[in-house]
Amino acid sequence: MKKLVCTAVALAALLCAQPSQAGIGISPRLALPLGDFGDAVGTGFGLSVVMDKEVKGKPGRVGLSFLTFGEGDLPTTATAIGAFAGYKHQFGAIYGKFDTNIMRITTEIEIFGIKADDSEIKIKATPGIGYQMGNLAAEIDVDLAGDWAGVNLYYVLGAE
Repeated sequence: MKKLVCTAVALAALLCAQPSQAGIGISPRLALPLGDFGDAVGTGFGLSVVMDKEVKGKPGRVGLSFLTFGEGDLPTTATAIGAFAGYKHQFGAIYGKFDTNIMRITTEIEIFGIKADDSEIKIKATPGIGYQMGNLAAEIDVDLAGDWAGVNLYYVLGAE
């Protein structure tokens, strides 16, 4: 519960810090775990807030992200909380993006009633492609480390 409250406070702070001429997007997220990570945990759900803003004439983006993964084949769950910064290039309604994430990933496992958890900080790279029409956008991205692929649906509050 503390993780969810901390994430909500951080997301609210990002929204309140909205500079002019920036677009803020709020996104429910779906993440499909892959590889060894996918063998341990189930589907991930979460929330993301992203701000698009030009920096020195280049399209940039920053944001906060929260994902929680359910139990998979093993009685294991995981939570990923982090911040990201990246680049977004628009090709009409379609765009490409590349984000660098710093995430705290906490994994919990319970075997025979004994719980154990592990927490680590990871840096992840997530390229993706998206489509925006008006205030709505959808994007697909993949974690280059091979832990998950995600689908994000954005509602954009402001326009660049």
